[in-house]
Amino acid sequence: KNKTYFLEIPHREYLDLSIIYRYAVNISDNDIATTTINYILMDEFKLTEEELYEAAYKNTRRLLNPKVISPGITGFYMITNDLNIFGANGILYKDIIAKEAKKLNTDIYLIPSSIHEFLIQPVSNTLKPEDLKEIIKDTNEHIIAPEDYLSDSLYIYKLETDTIEVI
Repeated sequence: KNKTYFLEIPHREYLDLSIIYRYAVNISDNDIATTTINYILMDEFKLTEEELYEAAYKNTRRLLNPKVISPGITGFYMITNDLNIFGANGILYKDIIAKEAKKLNTDIYLIPSSIHEFLIQPVSNTLKPEDLKEIIKDTNEHIIAPEDYLSDSLYIYKLETDTIEVI
């Protein structure tokens, strides 16, 4: 959906997603002000895309604390961060996902809710993949704001192989 946008910014492909980089201008207890890093900023910072990725990976874990939240009334676990902002990047921290799958003792579906979170549902007690895909598509079309859209895909974490795949 955002192919022209990605011409202007450094990014990395992951599964069928694109990782972009943000510079935190200000972080408070309940909010964060960021700007997207474009190629001009990357040059000013004198960083390569690889260095941006490594810094973002470490700083996100340190500053925003990616985590899994136990299910509330929805019955879905949620991968996000302490601020619940830009938390979908929690899918990159496979150790967090693996820990949850081990606790549940099953493979888990990773359902993109928005750029702010992924929902987790154990494979053993959930809807069929085709039903989940339809829910994702409908939600993205009718509920999710365009600027918060992440993906129409469904993902699975496989406990035995420690891998994440697009279904």
